[in-house]
Parts: sequence; structure tokens; C-alpha cells
Amino acid sequence: MSKEEANSKLGGPAAGEKRVVFMGDSITEGWHFSEPGGAFADNPYVNRGISGQTSPQMLSCFRRDVIELQPKVVVILAKANDIAGYGADDTGTDRGQPGDHGEPGDG
Repeated sequence: MSKEEANSKLGGPAAGEKRVVFMGDSITEGWHFSEPGGAFADNPYVNRGISGQTSPQMLSCFRRDVIELQPKVVVILAKANDIAGYGADDTGTDRGQPGDHGEPGDG
């Protein structure tokens, strides 16, 4: 299911709901909020982590993945992929995705 479909299915928060949206990269994506018995299973927490996502990419979908969900709180994990050199740099040049660069030290 795409993020757009998931957001549409989720809809706005219920009256009194204290929704929290987590936005980030693969680290955030790996927090499986809906797993039965998980730490976040019974909370109104929404995971919008995307593996390999860079800060500019987060900004481009911030309205869709955060603002339109009307959270009370937003938790953002950013810059890890920027520092690693994934995605587009400040000049707009595409620098690839995770896995495109080989192993550290490959040059």
C-alpha cells in the first residue's frame, strides 16, 4: 500500500486523539508500530519512515505525510542518508540510493 493510500485510509484523528507521526529513513521505517504486543501497538502513532529517504525528500512529502494527518506531535529522524551521500546533493545532482555506492572504502 502506498503512503497516499495509507494516509487516505487513516483519515484525520478521532476526537481527543493525540496522534504522533514519526518521519525518517530506514531506522524509523524499521520501528513496526502495529505489531501485536509491540511497544507502540496500542497508541495513535503513525510511521512514515522510508528507507533511503533524504532531508529534501522528506520536505517534498511533509505536507502529505505529516500536515494532512493532523498530528499533535511530529518526531523527525533526518540527515543520516544526507551524511552518507544518498539522494540528490545541494546542487540537485542525483547521488544514488543506498546500495549504489558499494562497500565503504571502494572509492
